[in-house]
Amino acid sequence: FSSRRRHTRCLSDWSSDVCSSDLAEAIGQGYAETHGLTVIAARLGWCPRPGQEREVASLDWAKDLYLSPGDAGRFFHAAATAPVKVRFAVVYATSRHLVLPRFDLGPTRELLGWSPRDKWPDGLPSESYLPA
Repeated sequence: FSSRRRHTRCLSDWSSDVCSSDLAEAIGQGYAETHGLTVIAARLGWCPRPGQEREVASLDWAKDLYLSPGDAGRFFHAAATAPVKVRFAVVYATSRHLVLPRFDLGPTRELLGWSPRDKWPDGLPSESYLPA
């Protein structure tokens, strides 16, 4: 994690999602360093809100970003209970990919002992993602 590179990226790309995540991660890193806390910054896959399921189903790449409710719960449990020996880390959480891994889940496995169990569309009611 290079905070200088990420902050420069935020200055060159003013989109709210980039800047807000960069800011939250920088604050987390600052708290970890200043107060001796362990902070895990989680970059989550797509947890579709009700009504977004069909959108995910229509986009091939989105299925590889999916984070099921079950995997999300197991991830947060692992993040809260793992015997972590670092002050600050950024990790990714998605369910298993169908075609192409979009994020490296290796550091998440190594640091938290978490691996996804589900894949698209596990955890969703079947009628929510079927074509209308």
